[in-house]
Amino acid sequence: VDYPYAHVRWTEQRNMQAFVELVATGQISPARRITHRLAVDDALRSYELLRDPAGGASPIGIVVSYPESAVPDPAWRSITMKTAHAPVAGTLGIGFIGAGTFAKSVLLPALKKEKDAGLLVLCTATGVSAVSSAEKYGFAEATSDPARIFQNPAVNTIFIATRHDLHAEYVCRALGAGKHVFVEKPLALSAEELSSVTEAYRKAAAKTPPVLTVGFNRRFSAHALAARERLIQRTTPLTLLCRVSAGKLAADSWVRDAQASGGRILGEVCHFVDLCAFLTGSTPCRVYAASLSSAERRDLTAEDSVAVTLEYKDGSLATIQYFSTGSSGLDKERIECHAGGVSVVIDDFTTTEVMMANGRRENPMSGRQDKGHRQEIAGFLSAVRSGGPDPISVESLFQTTAATLAILDSLRTAKPVTV
Repeated sequence: VDYPYAHVRWTEQRNMQAFVELVATGQISPARRITHRLAVDDALRSYELLRDPAGGASPIGIVVSYPESAVPDPAWRSITMKTAHAPVAGTLGIGFIGAGTFAKSVLLPALKKEKDAGLLVLCTATGVSAVSSAEKYGFAEATSDPARIFQNPAVNTIFIATRHDLHAEYVCRALGAGKHVFVEKPLALSAEELSSVTEAYRKAAAKTPPVLTVGFNRRFSAHALAARERLIQRTTPLTLLCRVSAGKLAADSWVRDAQASGGRILGEVCHFVDLCAFLTGSTPCRVYAASLSSAERRDLTAEDSVAVTLEYKDGSLATIQYFSTGSSGLDKERIECHAGGVSVVIDDFTTTEVMMANGRRENPMSGRQDKGHRQEIAGFLSAVRSGGPDPISVESLFQTTAATLAILDSLRTAKPVTV
């Protein structure tokens, strides 16, 4: 909104408009104001001309040109850090790609505490972020070139915490380079990407089986472990209900970019698909999903209020209600497990209550919220050190991803989808 003429006749906007109009009509020629053109290799001479004009005429406009075919030296995209923690012989060689909010609040602080983790290379999309994070967490090198991690023989373990659309590509590159991989969820955003990851893992495993883990942390929570322990001896199928009040996304949230994130179903509902597989101890075989707007909306990756039913090979049944329409005062996650007259309820991963068939209630487990992040990272690093077993079987990782992709297929077709 511009100022009224009565207050400010010539605002910056109006000045710029007048200038562009004068250029358009030929009354001003910007090219005539260019008095010198210098190649970038000779750019320092521009300062000499300004300080000591040749022939007494000061330059008006100096244009610095760059060779069209010039390719930056990749070495320019990496910096050796002075504050690095010196790795010792026999340590894990860690490469880390991506340093967003979650990585800085959970993954990187956890790695910094590992005494035998050699933090070798940290990569982000921008150099400033890479240097800042590498300095804070003690990495030996900061870079904006992921190849510096994939091609580094000292790096044997790679953490991937980038945008979701880069996960599958980087997992394949890491597996192809013979590295162990921890990738934040989701593993893939399409059936084609999942197929590529599966094939990359198969080829890598034919040589030396790598440890591959996806950030499905909730199964590592003490609450999830307690629930499974209570239900593992059951003789009847399990009925599960996962209620997730996800809340509305901020207007500027990157998750709204479906191409980068894959949307909330692929990026967040996958957590609960994995948790249900863990609690049932079975394999998902069929998926049916419905949403508030799937009948009208074409871009289902933008959907964030869905009801999902999962059927398992052992006869268990799980329902995931994931919605953004609830009150902000509602606890985010509630997990109910029922089998053989026993019920286990996990409330926001802060409290777990067990109710027996006779109606007796056991003393609830309670304390600080525990979603299993720390335990999952520790389990992954332990598997890397010892050579296995994987914290989550790769078959389960692939099945969970396939089942999550099936949710979108079911929304598109309005029919059950076989996994």
